[in-house]
Amino acid sequence: MVGLGGLMVCPRCGLPVKAVYAYEKGSNVYYYAYHGNGRKCYLGPYDYVYATTTHEYIVHGAVDVDRELRYLGDVVAALTKAASLGRLSGKDAVKAVTEALDAIKDLAMILMESGDERVREEVRSAVLNRIEALRRAVTE
Repeated sequence: MVGLGGLMVCPRCGLPVKAVYAYEKGSNVYYYAYHGNGRKCYLGPYDYVYATTTHEYIVHGAVDVDRELRYLGDVVAALTKAASLGRLSGKDAVKAVTEALDAIKDLAMILMESGDERVREEVRSAVLNRIEALRRAVTE
Protein backbone atom coordinates (compact mmCIF):
# COMPACT_ATOMS: atom_id res chain seq x y z
CA MET A 1 0.00 0.00 0.00
CA VAL A 2 3.06 2.28 0.10
CA GLY A 3 4.37 3.36 -3.27
CA LEU A 4 7.44 5.18 -4.51
CA GLY A 5 8.55 8.06 -2.36
CA GLY A 6 6.65 6.70 0.62
CA LEU A 7 3.28 7.80 -0.76
CA MET A 8 0.41 5.63 0.33
CA VAL A 9 -1.26 4.01 -2.68
CA CYS A 10 -4.88 2.91 -2.53
CA PRO A 11 -5.17 -0.90 -2.76
CA ARG A 12 -8.57 -0.51 -4.46
CA CYS A 13 -7.89 2.01 -7.24
CA GLY A 14 -4.14 2.66 -7.21
CA LEU A 15 -4.46 6.43 -6.66
CA PRO A 16 -2.37 8.24 -4.03
CA VAL A 17 -4.06 8.41 -0.62
CA LYS A 18 -4.17 11.80 1.08
CA ALA A 19 -5.65 10.46 4.32
CA VAL A 20 -7.22 7.37 5.89
CA TYR A 21 -10.28 7.89 8.06
CA ALA A 22 -11.99 5.53 10.47
CA TYR A 23 -15.73 5.46 11.03
CA GLU A 24 -17.35 3.68 13.93
CA LYS A 25 -20.65 1.91 13.39
CA GLY A 26 -21.83 -0.04 16.39
CA SER A 27 -18.89 -2.01 17.73
CA ASN A 28 -17.07 -2.03 14.38
CA VAL A 29 -14.58 0.42 12.87
CA TYR A 30 -14.47 0.82 9.08
CA TYR A 31 -11.74 2.56 7.09
CA TYR A 32 -11.85 4.74 3.98
CA ALA A 33 -9.01 6.12 1.87
CA TYR A 34 -9.53 9.73 0.76
CA HIS A 35 -7.89 10.85 -2.48
CA GLY A 36 -9.03 14.47 -2.58
CA ASN A 37 -11.74 16.11 -4.69
CA GLY A 38 -14.33 14.13 -2.72
CA ARG A 39 -13.14 10.76 -4.02
CA LYS A 40 -12.85 7.96 -1.47
CA CYS A 41 -12.44 4.18 -1.46
CA TYR A 42 -13.70 1.74 1.13
CA LEU A 43 -10.86 -0.25 2.72
CA GLY A 44 -12.98 -2.33 5.09
CA PRO A 45 -12.40 -2.99 8.77
CA TYR A 46 -8.96 -3.69 10.19
CA ASP A 47 -10.03 -7.24 11.06
CA TYR A 48 -12.95 -9.15 9.56
CA VAL A 49 -14.34 -10.57 12.79
CA TYR A 50 -17.24 -12.52 11.27
CA ALA A 51 -15.19 -14.04 8.42
CA THR A 52 -12.49 -15.03 10.89
CA THR A 53 -14.75 -17.33 12.89
CA THR A 54 -14.36 -20.12 10.32
CA HIS A 55 -10.59 -19.74 9.90
CA GLU A 56 -7.57 -20.65 11.99
CA TYR A 57 -6.25 -17.13 11.39
CA ILE A 58 -7.55 -13.57 11.37
CA VAL A 59 -8.69 -12.11 8.05
CA HIS A 60 -7.54 -8.47 7.75
CA GLY A 61 -8.91 -5.58 5.73
CA ALA A 62 -7.00 -3.58 3.12
CA VAL A 63 -6.10 -0.96 5.73
CA ASP A 64 -3.66 -3.47 7.28
CA VAL A 65 -0.68 -2.90 5.00
CA ASP A 66 1.33 -5.84 6.38
CA ARG A 67 -1.48 -8.40 6.23
CA GLU A 68 0.23 -10.62 3.65
CA LEU A 69 3.18 -11.19 5.98
CA ARG A 70 0.85 -12.17 8.81
CA TYR A 71 -1.16 -14.42 6.48
CA LEU A 72 1.94 -16.34 5.47
CA GLY A 73 2.84 -17.21 9.05
CA ASP A 74 -0.78 -17.81 10.03
CA VAL A 75 -1.50 -20.12 7.08
CA VAL A 76 1.68 -22.13 7.69
CA ALA A 77 0.74 -22.47 11.37
CA ALA A 78 -2.80 -23.56 10.39
CA LEU A 79 -1.43 -26.16 7.93
CA THR A 80 1.02 -27.44 10.54
CA LYS A 81 -1.80 -27.77 13.07
CA ALA A 82 -4.05 -29.52 10.52
CA ALA A 83 -1.27 -31.97 9.62
CA SER A 84 -0.48 -32.71 13.28
CA LEU A 85 -4.18 -33.38 13.98
CA GLY A 86 -4.49 -35.65 10.94
CA ARG A 87 -6.87 -33.27 9.14
CA LEU A 88 -4.42 -32.85 6.26
CA SER A 89 -3.53 -35.93 4.23
CA GLY A 90 0.07 -36.73 3.41
CA LYS A 91 -0.59 -35.97 -0.25
CA ASP A 92 -2.13 -32.58 0.59
CA ALA A 93 0.70 -31.77 3.02
CA VAL A 94 3.31 -32.54 0.34
CA LYS A 95 1.38 -30.34 -2.11
CA ALA A 96 1.30 -27.50 0.47
CA VAL A 97 5.06 -27.79 1.08
CA THR A 98 5.79 -27.88 -2.66
CA GLU A 99 3.60 -24.85 -3.39
CA ALA A 100 5.09 -22.91 -0.47
CA LEU A 101 8.65 -23.68 -1.60
CA ASP A 102 7.82 -22.65 -5.19
CA ALA A 103 6.30 -19.37 -3.99
CA ILE A 104 9.30 -18.67 -1.75
CA LYS A 105 11.64 -19.39 -4.67
CA ASP A 106 9.73 -16.90 -6.84
CA LEU A 107 9.86 -14.24 -4.12
CA ALA A 108 13.58 -14.85 -3.52
CA MET A 109 14.25 -14.48 -7.26
CA ILE A 110 12.45 -11.12 -7.34
CA LEU A 111 14.45 -9.93 -4.33
CA MET A 112 17.72 -11.12 -5.88
CA GLU A 113 16.95 -9.01 -8.97
CA SER A 114 16.73 -5.87 -6.83
CA GLY A 115 19.58 -3.40 -7.06
CA ASP A 116 20.19 -3.53 -3.31
CA GLU A 117 23.23 -5.68 -2.48
CA ARG A 118 22.31 -5.70 1.24
CA VAL A 119 18.90 -7.22 0.42
CA ARG A 120 20.49 -9.80 -1.88
CA GLU A 121 22.96 -10.81 0.84
CA GLU A 122 20.16 -11.11 3.42
CA VAL A 123 18.17 -13.29 1.01
CA ARG A 124 21.23 -15.48 0.31
CA SER A 125 21.93 -15.94 4.00
CA ALA A 126 18.31 -16.60 4.99
CA VAL A 127 17.64 -18.99 2.11
CA LEU A 128 20.87 -20.97 2.46
CA ASN A 129 20.49 -21.33 6.24
CA ARG A 130 16.93 -22.58 5.88
CA ILE A 131 17.80 -24.91 3.02
CA GLU A 132 20.44 -26.51 5.24
CA ALA A 133 17.96 -26.82 8.13
CA LEU A 134 15.36 -28.30 5.76
CA ARG A 135 17.90 -30.75 4.35
CA ARG A 136 18.76 -31.92 7.88
CA ALA A 137 15.06 -32.22 8.78
CA VAL A 138 14.24 -34.47 5.83
CA THR A 139 17.39 -36.62 5.87
CA GLU A 140 17.90 -37.33 9.57
